[in-house]
Amino acid sequence: NIAVPITLTNCVAARISGNKFTGDSAKVTTTGTRHIIKINSTGLNKINNTKIIGNDIVGSATTDYAIHVSASGVEFGSRGLTIADNSIDYCICSMKIDDWQGDLNISNNTISNSHAASSGEVTVEHASAISIGDMSSADNEGTVRLVGNFFIGKTTSGGGEVYSGRAIYIRSDAGAATKNCHIQLIDNTIDGMGQSTSFVHGSVGDTAVVYIEGTASNARIATLHASGNVYDFTNSQSYAYGMYADDTIKELCTFDSVMEFGAGPEQSAHRNTMAIHRATEAAGAGGVLRFPAGTYNLSDNGTALSHATAAGGSANHYSCKINNSRQVWEGEGTLHDSLADVGGASNNDIIQIDDDVDDVVIRGLSFTCVTDDSNTGTAITTGDGTGLKVEGCTLTDFKSAIDCGGEDALISACNIVGAVENGIAILIQAGASNGIITKNHITIGAGSTLRSIDCSGNGTQIINNEITSSSTEDISLHGSNMKI
Repeated sequence: NIAVPITLTNCVAARISGNKFTGDSAKVTTTGTRHIIKINSTGLNKINNTKIIGNDIVGSATTDYAIHVSASGVEFGSRGLTIADNSIDYCICSMKIDDWQGDLNISNNTISNSHAASSGEVTVEHASAISIGDMSSADNEGTVRLVGNFFIGKTTSGGGEVYSGRAIYIRSDAGAATKNCHIQLIDNTIDGMGQSTSFVHGSVGDTAVVYIEGTASNARIATLHASGNVYDFTNSQSYAYGMYADDTIKELCTFDSVMEFGAGPEQSAHRNTMAIHRATEAAGAGGVLRFPAGTYNLSDNGTALSHATAAGGSANHYSCKINNSRQVWEGEGTLHDSLADVGGASNNDIIQIDDDVDDVVIRGLSFTCVTDDSNTGTAITTGDGTGLKVEGCTLTDFKSAIDCGGEDALISACNIVGAVENGIAILIQAGASNGIITKNHITIGAGSTLRSIDCSGNGTQIINNEITSSSTEDISLHGSNMKI
């Protein structure tokens, strides 16, 4: 019941371990910011190699920070901080790290973020379980590792109120010279964060429970890698979702699969839509999105964005958009247009590829949708970008399975089943020249307006396909110099 039990200033190689701290807000009357452990630096490298290990911390309704490490300014950054094996409960912000450079290791901590935070405290950082900010030192070449931490949002023991905010918030600084910081998120479990009734768009700018912010004009985060992280949103607000990672990461963003962003077969349609949207943005040009086995329900992209962020508005009738060239989407997963936010039969495109986006590869995925005779949805539709490859995919019951508008496309070894009235299994637009459609299996039913392949692209090769159809017209050609 002491306002700030431990304060250290300019202590190199300090170790704080094995302590137990308990707070009672009724007995702590000190005004101002309250910390359990406070580490300060007033000069460069004066708190290097600090270790905070194995402590048991229970805060109170007035505990701002369980652990606060501050270098007090850009020029005072320090190195080699380890925070590990601690148990922290009932604090507004469990850990806050400011003005850090060099390596930072936060591992195997258990954090129960249940503080009665007001709407103002659930803004960008204050009610984050871990907040790391101002990674801005001129020598910042280190690695920030968050490994094996367990975050749990829960109700307070009093009236059952639900208050948890973000799990992780990381911010680089816009003001200092550009250097390289590498972030690793590995084997963390995030359970029930984003429970606060204020953790909704309007009170927060973005409802991601992990928020990594770069700086567009002066990017500081060089690389981001995420692996083995698990999300459970059972008790979270309905539009809370997994991870936002700023697209200003300078060099490389890698991750095991879209599940690192909070997508998954067990997640809701809007969470999957937001997670995949954030994954494709973060991956950038040449990035890889992997979809493990299972069905990923999807909703409308614009509607999901409008509920989770300040962007978006009305429905835009697609679930995912690829804006970066050379991306690879692959795996054993099924992308399903569930229309949770649009209603009616399928009128969403699952994947739209933007104009001038080249050399996208979509491999091994399955695509399904809600269907009836009013279905107008497409599994994959492209702009004028060149070099699309769709390989080994299964596409079922779309108005058009693949609608291609760019040159030099390859559509091969796909299994396309069913089409609704007026449907076309593969549509090659005028201007989409020199494509190859080969080794596909196309099965459609009867209908005077059904076609397996409708091609207006000059120089297209349609070879070695197997078509099973009761339609009156299987292949319709409108271009020149084609090979069948």
